[in-house]
Amino acid sequence: MILLSIGLVVALMLLGNANPVILWINWGVSGLLATGIWHIVARFRLDGGSSLRAYAISWPLLSLTSNFTYCYFPQNDLFYKSIGQQLALLAVITLVMSLWQRRIAILKHLLIGLVIGVTSALLPHVILWLLLFPLACYHMRSWSSRNMFSVITGVVLGIWFVYCGLFFIKDLPTANSLIQQFSVILAPDDYHFIRQGMGLWQCLFLAFIALLLLIYSASSLAFNAGQSVRAGASITLITTLSLAMVLLLLLDLQHLTTYIGILSLFLSLQLTIHQTNLRSALNEWWTIFIILIGTALCILPLVL
Repeated sequence: MILLSIGLVVALMLLGNANPVILWINWGVSGLLATGIWHIVARFRLDGGSSLRAYAISWPLLSLTSNFTYCYFPQNDLFYKSIGQQLALLAVITLVMSLWQRRIAILKHLLIGLVIGVTSALLPHVILWLLLFPLACYHMRSWSSRNMFSVITGVVLGIWFVYCGLFFIKDLPTANSLIQQFSVILAPDDYHFIRQGMGLWQCLFLAFIALLLLIYSASSLAFNAGQSVRAGASITLITTLSLAMVLLLLLDLQHLTTYIGILSLFLSLQLTIHQTNLRSALNEWWTIFIILIGTALCILPLVL
């Protein structure tokens, strides 16, 4: 599967006119994200002892998604913004899942807020992740007013650090523009770029990712995966966040290209968890088939 993802990058280089440096960066970052998924699955015992499957599933899936988005979707946001958002989200998920039954964990909640704050300086809509924090605390049984205050403090500090950096490196107007961008986080009328750039293949790929995510989310809620109460709560948390991100995407279509990476990240997590817990040859071939379909969707627009 990993060799297949390398072959896909080479094919996109030969058949298309995409920047090969960006294609390989997307492939390399996908490997880094796959390592993070492996860490989550192994550390929080979501795998039943088969966490290395995360590489075979997540690496090719994340790579084909990021490169398809770069090659075929209108670039309303630069590709590195999507990369930064996925890395930040993986860090937040790791920190949140380490808070099991900890009603007082000021430092970790402050770190969560810092990650969200710094990332929102690059992509203001990331500030909406705060709306999902009560859900995360509910599943991790870690809700308290002190923890919530620590997260909000971290967000403010993160934005303040970036503001000060822009002030000293650039100038005051540039620093002020950082604050002004939060005045328009959602712009429901600014979707014209989607109508211009969305064709048959883009719609098929988006439907492919979204449908799979919904199916696997429903499957996670249907059967009780996980070998402990904590593992079960962690899997439910991932499922809940997956569905919540779909809702945020519907409210924030202007940042469609960055949300596709997030949906792919959650899908990779769910596919890995399903495969490592089911240990079924049929499910393994089905997972391979999913990756092959995604790879075909990347190649067919160039061939046809």
